[in-house]
Amino acid sequence: MRRSLRRMGVSVPEDDLQHVVDSLVEELGLLNTRTLDPDCLVVLMDAKHIEVRSGRRLVQAAVHSAAGIDMQGRKRILGCQVQEGSENIEHWKAVERNVLDRGLRRVLLFVQDAFSGLAAVTEGLFPQCEVQLRTVHMLRNAQEHLSKQDFRIFQSEWKGVRSAWDPELGARRFEGR
Repeated sequence: MRRSLRRMGVSVPEDDLQHVVDSLVEELGLLNTRTLDPDCLVVLMDAKHIEVRSGRRLVQAAVHSAAGIDMQGRKRILGCQVQEGSENIEHWKAVERNVLDRGLRRVLLFVQDAFSGLAAVTEGLFPQCEVQLRTVHMLRNAQEHLSKQDFRIFQSEWKGVRSAWDPELGARRFEGR
């Protein structure tokens, strides 16, 4: 934060900066411990890969986060955990067990990436939920494996599927009919 503020030309007294850091650390602790409502419409899960300072060196870490849309349509951060190393299934299990232990019971839809084994973990802990994979990963994969021209065609067709006004039309577009 200090470096970013300096780059922006903002001068902040060290005591004020430390107060902000302490408040953020406290809020993060509360975020992962407060009781959750039992019902949630949607839980969105994702991991961000970052570098964190460990002593005098930078190490790779993954920030596993879960955000929920509650029954009133409000978005809430349900949990956020930073783990050294790369994203892995054990860290995801810990995130899901944490929200379960804190009271979340019924979720209509989980939106997550296609991380190996994650859908099975989610369906095991929340048996009534539906799991939907994030399409951004499909698009990245298509871009990586298709020629530029084929990817443009694929992307255009996918926009047609996404913009369909009803599920049947979307399914027909998806199947190329």
